[in-house]
Amino acid sequence: MPKPVTDEIIINVIDKGLDTLGASAKQALWYYLEKDFGFGRQKSPSDIDAFQDALQKFFGIGYSFLETLFKQYLQEATGETFPAGLNFAACVHYLYANKPAA
Repeated sequence: MPKPVTDEIIINVIDKGLDTLGASAKQALWYYLEKDFGFGRQKSPSDIDAFQDALQKFFGIGYSFLETLFKQYLQEATGETFPAGLNFAACVHYLYANKPAA
């Protein structure tokens, strides 16, 4: 059964994906995202579309590698299977739209 999504799950998924860059690169990326786009670690889930756009601008076509990791880690963290063709932000929106009532 899928787990309910939370901002903390999204943050952990993003952190886990960025860990693949290495500690120094990850730290530099967060600095760049904060300075140029206003994204701190805690703000990233609140506007996931803009966050994804910022990463796409930074990495260009290389973002597809991170996006694949983000979606894989999101699926592992939630147990949810996503419809084909969704990007990372769309997967996050899908989870929130299908969030079970408490």
